[in-house]
Amino acid sequence: LNRLILAAPVNPWSPHGRLIARLLGNQWGSSLFLKTFARMPLAYDFWLNRMYGDSRRIPPGTLEGYSAPLTIPGSFEHGLDIMRC
Repeated sequence: LNRLILAAPVNPWSPHGRLIARLLGNQWGSSLFLKTFARMPLAYDFWLNRMYGDSRRIPPGTLEGYSAPLTIPGSFEHGLDIMRC
């Protein structure tokens, strides 16, 4: 392993992370997520900008790099399968 890139990791031990894990880890929450957020690519930039706090500090190409895995068919379903384990 030469490199490891974490695309928007969630801290499951934080109160916010526990809530997200609980919501996305059940059938109802994951279905709602797939029907809404996964189909709204415009929302990706909003959330990625929030991770940085100040969008002026985001290096060129960073948002494209974070967004690339989200365009792979089945990537959201795969992530939700992991959440259900």
